[in-house]
Amino acid sequence: MANKIAEIGSEIRGFLDAQKKKTKNLEDAQNGFEQASEDSKKALSATNPALPKDIAVLRKRFAIDESAAEVLCYLFYKTAESSGDANIVTKAEFMTFLSKASEAFEMKMDDAQMKRLWTDAAGSGGMHAMKGKDGLTLQRFVSFVYTTFPSISLMNVWELRRFMTKHFQVQ
Repeated sequence: MANKIAEIGSEIRGFLDAQKKKTKNLEDAQNGFEQASEDSKKALSATNPALPKDIAVLRKRFAIDESAAEVLCYLFYKTAESSGDANIVTKAEFMTFLSKASEAFEMKMDDAQMKRLWTDAAGSGGMHAMKGKDGLTLQRFVSFVYTTFPSISLMNVWELRRFMTKHFQVQ
C-alpha cells in the first residue's frame, strides 16, 4: 500500500513538473511577443512621430482596442513604405495590397474592379494634398479596409496579427 501511494505521489510530482515547464514556456513566449510588439512600436514611432495620435484617432473612430489600432497602423505603414513616403498609400501600393487581400479572402478581382475600388477609396477627402502627392491617408485606408473586408473588423488582435503575417509577410 505504501509503495502504491509513493508511486502515485511520484506520478503527481512528474505531472506538476511538466505543467510548470509548460507554464514557463508560455510565459517566455508571451514575454517575447510583448518585447517584439514594443520593438515594432518603437520602430514605427521612429519613422512616424504621429503614430500615437493615429492610434488614438483609429480607436475613437472605429471603436477598436489599442492593440488592434496598432496592428492596423502597422499594416498601413508597411503597405505605404515601398514608395518611400510612409504617410500615404499610392495607387500602385494600393493595387498590390488589394491583390494580396483578394487572394487572402479568396475573392476574384480583375483590374477594372481594383481600379474602381481605388477610385472609390481615393474619392474626395481621401487624397493626400501635401507635397502634391495623391494617395490614401491612414484613416481613409483603414476605413476602406473595414468596409471592403468586413471580416477584418471582426478579428481580434491575435487573428489580425496572424492574418497579416501569413498574407502580407508582416512580422
